[in-house]
Amino acid sequence: KGMKKATDTAYSGIIGYSNEYAVFDNVHVNNIEITIPEETTRTTIYVGGLVGYSKTSKFQNCSVSNPKITSTAATSGIGIGGMIGRALGGIITNSFVRNINIKVEKSIGVNGIGGLIGRAEDNAGDTSILYTYTTGSIVNNNIYTGGIVGVNYGVVEHSYSTINLSGDLGYVGGIIGFTNSSAGSHVYNLFLGNIYTPKNGTKIVPNIEVGATNFSLDGSLVNGVQSSLTYGEST
Repeated sequence: KGMKKATDTAYSGIIGYSNEYAVFDNVHVNNIEITIPEETTRTTIYVGGLVGYSKTSKFQNCSVSNPKITSTAATSGIGIGGMIGRALGGIITNSFVRNINIKVEKSIGVNGIGGLIGRAEDNAGDTSILYTYTTGSIVNNNIYTGGIVGVNYGVVEHSYSTINLSGDLGYVGGIIGFTNSSAGSHVYNLFLGNIYTPKNGTKIVPNIEVGATNFSLDGSLVNGVQSSLTYGEST
């Protein structure tokens, strides 16, 4: 609780790296503040409110509240998540990130900025994100911004986000910024926030039609106006 740190390491959080044997059950983080300073010389950095890089770990009944993560570094590969910076496989269930504040400036390349996970990949099995939620704000000067996941190669189901999202270079999604997963991997999700981007952005996920089992609020704004830019249905 109340941890503040500046980082120039590859993986940063309360824990930098967790492996396939790690199980996080009822772990709760409050008021963590992490800064990636302008003078950093590292080109690739992953930061999470709990774990920087998770390899096939399991997270259940976990939370991160009031995380503040700021970057002013000109990195070419930054990944930030409210709970996990980069997840390579594993499962995250019944967990949440509340009142997040992420601000990325000056980056020249982004690997994913997300409310829960920055970048979710597969490792002989997808990363599975089930029954999660996120609230707060994300401002990203670059690409790949998502309310739950910035870049996703896994499963996102039964999750919701009320995050207000801003991404300067597009691929901004209320649930997922960018995905390579099949349409069936994203079902029963809900977005209740707002989106601001001069490029492509939608209330669910910009680059793939995910069917009619994802939902958003009609009153949600895309670039300041009510919009039907959602793959899925509105309520």
